[in-house]
Amino acid sequence: MEDNKQDAEAFAAAIKFDPKNHVAYACRGIFLNDLAEHGKALRDLNIAIEIDPTNSWYYEKRGWACAGEDDFEGAIADFNKSMELGPATAELFNGRGCALELLERYEDAITDQTEAIRLVPDYAEAYYDRHVCYLAIGKTELAETDEAKALELGYEDE
Repeated sequence: MEDNKQDAEAFAAAIKFDPKNHVAYACRGIFLNDLAEHGKALRDLNIAIEIDPTNSWYYEKRGWACAGEDDFEGAIADFNKSMELGPATAELFNGRGCALELLERYEDAITDQTEAIRLVPDYAEAYYDRHVCYLAIGKTELAETDEAKALELGYEDE
């Protein structure tokens, strides 16, 4: 945690030196998000996107910051934009799936988590997240299978 704070401060110095350094804004935003300072993270990621609106990674990171602020629709929009601009990774599908789950759009979440697993078959977190959705819609056997697979792959509930 202390390292993230120091890293955020280092990027603040880089921004002061070059206020158009979109990478510094994005990196500071990521560290701020890790410190649960989601509002500040969103501010920095918005600036990074304003300077370079073609960087898919910035949208992905802003999606996580939106999720941290319980703005799940915003998170979904940013994950979608990231997928549009860059590679649609397993992490993006699972992240969007989690946001959909929190909006109780379980079938859509399951679709995304299934795609994450297709892309990375040993993605323990995606199995666990899909298990939560299966539980929510009463598909207990599928939920139990996914939970067992997640644990087999080393998933540890935080």
